[in-house]
Amino acid sequence: MQALGDSVSALGVKAEDENEEEALEMLVEQVSEMGYGLVFFFDEFESITQNQNFDEQFFSRLRHIATTYNAAFVTSSREDLSRLCHTSAIAQSPFFNVFTKVDLQLLKEEEAISLICKPAEAQGIHFTDQEVKLVFELAGRHPFFIQIACSHLFELKRTRNHAIVSVTDFGQIREQFLAEAADHFDYCLRHLDDSERTALCAIATSSRSDAATSGMNSEVKALKRKGLVVQQDGYLRPFSFSLREFLQGLPPVSTVDVRQTTAVVDEVERLGNTDYDEGDYDGRVWHAILSLDKRLRLFLKQRFESKWGTNWEQQFEKHYVDMYQGCLERQQKDARAFPLYERQDVVLEYAYLGELGKLIEDDWIFFREVFEFKQGQGKANKQSLHQKVEEIVRVRNPLAHGRSVPDTELRRAHVSCNDLDKQLDMWGRRKGES
Repeated sequence: MQALGDSVSALGVKAEDENEEEALEMLVEQVSEMGYGLVFFFDEFESITQNQNFDEQFFSRLRHIATTYNAAFVTSSREDLSRLCHTSAIAQSPFFNVFTKVDLQLLKEEEAISLICKPAEAQGIHFTDQEVKLVFELAGRHPFFIQIACSHLFELKRTRNHAIVSVTDFGQIREQFLAEAADHFDYCLRHLDDSERTALCAIATSSRSDAATSGMNSEVKALKRKGLVVQQDGYLRPFSFSLREFLQGLPPVSTVDVRQTTAVVDEVERLGNTDYDEGDYDGRVWHAILSLDKRLRLFLKQRFESKWGTNWEQQFEKHYVDMYQGCLERQQKDARAFPLYERQDVVLEYAYLGELGKLIEDDWIFFREVFEFKQGQGKANKQSLHQKVEEIVRVRNPLAHGRSVPDTELRRAHVSCNDLDKQLDMWGRRKGES
């Protein structure tokens, strides 16, 4: 409020009210009556929507100001604001209805060249074609990273009396750029969800991005929308060579730093080996799948017993006739092959892993409180569950028959196993606390 008051003080506008929201509206009203308009710019607006000091009433006041007076709000955020609120009530506030969303894309090539060259030319320094090419390699068409690269290039040319940068100097600029950009690359990764990180790292480490990201269309669209990948020569690529190098240097177990991905750490520590061993990775993923498979069957039995009681299989047969019949046929086949062994729990012992996922999806209202990958995102969580089970099922049969599976698919399935394990762990803790 103090900054706003100072900005409009030259107009003779003044608002004195102990309530800052009231004072804000008084200032806007006075400015509007004088025939002026006010435009409010909010960078990283999620810092406000996630701040518990700003309640529903605050956002209602802002909407009132925008619709009543000659005032407008321009906000920037890394995600849709409705996904970055500290309460569902704020996420559903009418305030967000006054906005038109614009996804900021990477610059066009001519725009990027202008940003690279013109500010330096205004200071009497000219960048050669090779120097511009270096900036593109480091920063792509991303305006923020272009400014970092140009800053180091500009300073070097300035201290060298505008001399042309040599090949040796290129190496120095590259090192300086990566040292500064690494934290920002890491920030970008930390604000992606697990499946988006997996897709981005698969694109960076694979020569065939189309195969590496098969079945990940929504993640690829999100990465394009966020300006992290581009279409180049018919394939997807990270927006710059430097980002690609950064991603290729990450530990391959989880496609991100293993110490920053709790789900992967839990599984790796449970298997007793924190180092990625390519020769044994198939076995580790197979172990993770079997462990999750058994855990899901036990979990489903407990949930169905809580819903239908000890005779839950009879109820199950009535609700899922076709699935039950298929499980019964598999049991009878086993009984003929192994007559000495008595079999129990027809459904859970003989259902396929994909069918276990379908059971959860078909009764989502009953299971949604367990698989809450993102708080308050019911439909998205259901889609995430479907995708993760699908990623695991995709590699399960090839592994069971000793066939080779692409590394990217193994890693994707491994992360999905750990994500589901984590949800079951969190559910178990919540049940223990209640």
